[in-house]
Amino acid sequence: MIVEDEEDIRDSLRDVFEDAGYRVISAKNGRIALELLREKNRPELILLDLMMPVMCGAEFMAEKKIDARLAGIPIIIMSADSHTEQKAIDLGSTSYIKKPIGIDEILSLVKEHCGAH
Repeated sequence: MIVEDEEDIRDSLRDVFEDAGYRVISAKNGRIALELLREKNRPELILLDLMMPVMCGAEFMAEKKIDARLAGIPIIIMSADSHTEQKAIDLGSTSYIKKPIGIDEILSLVKEHCGAH
């Protein structure tokens, strides 16, 4: 699952992952992502932007943690914030990647969590 408010980034990442053989769902903010997670199959991994309107990444993480069905899904935080690493640690994410995102780097991280497709 890709949770990213910038449509160009969200669509580009979707294309990259689908071309690599992954099935992808996406959302433009945390609230929509939670709705999708509660009505669809559980994804193997969530790529989460921190800075989004409606429900930011930190708010999404807090809501996800209290839902037992969703709590165990690994999260990779994506952010241009200069403190991305510390925020990822503080929020309890599995990993992080700084924007701008390198395609090889993000594919490698996803492969670590989801295997090759």
